[in-house]
Amino acid sequence: MNWTKEKPTKQGYYWWRQYPSTKPRIAKVWGYDGECEYVARMGTDNDSNLIDTEGEWFGPIEPPSD
Repeated sequence: MNWTKEKPTKQGYYWWRQYPSTKPRIAKVWGYDGECEYVARMGTDNDSNLIDTEGEWFGPIEPPSD
């Protein structure tokens, strides 16, 4: 799997980075009625609309198990 500029089409957790030179963050993508609408970048207080979130994506990834 490689980094891509294509926005996620499934709900879940992804690595996200704004630019290749920036540190990646975990992002949670979710929505309603099966449509992915929102993204929360972990470590920030901001949720944003997925359509407005620019950058590169890697995933979906599985959360760690206990």
